[in-house]
Amino acid sequence: MDVLISSQPEKLPPEVRALQDPARQIPAGTRFFEEKFVFGGLVQQLGLGIALMVVGVLVLLFAIVVMFSPSNTTVYSDTSQYDVWLAVIGLVLVLGGYIFLSTLKSKYRTMKQQQSGIASRYGIFLSGDVLISTNLFDTTVVPRSRCRGVKDGAVQYELNGAVKSFALPKEIVGADRGALESAIRSWAGD
Repeated sequence: MDVLISSQPEKLPPEVRALQDPARQIPAGTRFFEEKFVFGGLVQQLGLGIALMVVGVLVLLFAIVVMFSPSNTTVYSDTSQYDVWLAVIGLVLVLGGYIFLSTLKSKYRTMKQQQSGIASRYGIFLSGDVLISTNLFDTTVVPRSRCRGVKDGAVQYELNGAVKSFALPKEIVGADRGALESAIRSWAGD
């Protein structure tokens, strides 16, 4: 098995989809570290989303002003490419801010469910020979043979000959992040 990253549940193997279903029991021998959603994280994400959007709009406005300034309309002006790049950067920043803000509602809902005792299936699974990371955006399945351990709070793995990584959850329900990192190191054989 190779590393699998997907945001579409139907592309995941049936055993991975079964782990993600909160109505099913987690099988014996599978360790699950549930990501804990906290209010401080939501506020931080809100601030970052707003900041990205504001900076993006300012960059976009600056690009528009430069595009239509009288000094930029001469035949010999070569700054038009820079104007377009500024506009693209502004649009990317606005889009990034939108993505940050658009996930707040589902994170807030998950936080409220956790506070009322309902478990989510977002977090890290250690199941046999695979490590499975599930979050709001996608699911990453890393076989033990491709795992390169934990470094600086991120799981490193090999994909197409290059070392890639993903960040571990900042907070874990009923455990601390050190316990999660230790369990991954033990599972990976570090």
